[in-house]
Amino acid sequence: MLIGLRRATTQLSGSIIGGVVGVALLYFGAPMFIGVPIAVAGSIWLSFAFGLGTGHQVAAFSAILVQVLPAGTPADALELRLLAVSVAAVSGFVVNVVVSGMAYGEIFGRRLRAVEARVFALLPGAARRGPEAAQSGFAAIAQLQEELSLALEELRWRQNWEKLRLIERIWWRAGRLRHLLHVASEVGYMARATSTSDEALAPFLSWIARPEGQRPDVPPMLEGPAQRLVSELLALASGVASATRPTPAVDANVDETRR
Repeated sequence: MLIGLRRATTQLSGSIIGGVVGVALLYFGAPMFIGVPIAVAGSIWLSFAFGLGTGHQVAAFSAILVQVLPAGTPADALELRLLAVSVAAVSGFVVNVVVSGMAYGEIFGRRLRAVEARVFALLPGAARRGPEAAQSGFAAIAQLQEELSLALEELRWRQNWEKLRLIERIWWRAGRLRHLLHVASEVGYMARATSTSDEALAPFLSWIARPEGQRPDVPPMLEGPAQRLVSELLALASGVASATRPTPAVDANVDETRR
């Protein structure tokens, strides 16, 4: 419920910001080739200024839409845009309340599997080039954890302790994936700092992508971070999801989300 409400609020707020900026430029008679880039930049800046950074894309799209596809007066274009967004936001909120709230485990289980796949695919690149090669993974984990935090808040309010424990475990595992990327990035940072050649690191990177058999050796200066990476990778790949043993029921639920 809170996730749906947050998304609806973000869409409406972003549309209002972008629509107002776009309409203002139309009223001032700014030509499109000037008005569109100014409206996009202004709406994005205002989104972050008002603490609505997650809605900056909606704001930018709305700013463009009211200028490129005017419907009557600029105010008419803004009204049409807000009406369309309101219908979409309300519909999404209702679906989230009616459907998503009953299937948190399944929904977030799929999201977790998708994030895991992305993280594991990014590991060799992060271990070679450092943090910049892992940014998309960090962003995906941050988005997942933000939504998990809202789900946890809602489940505490509803006192649904069984689902709460499951979502807590998924949230914890997402944090371990983030840590895994950080450790891989440390290997990449050290490899670049020590000018380790691609040839010297290639067997280890191949093993990371498919950790089977004996781990290849790495240059001595990389042994420490490489060992930490291997430890985290094998723990996650084997299904270890918590530093403390969960109850059998919760453990079964977490295993189910990984299938």
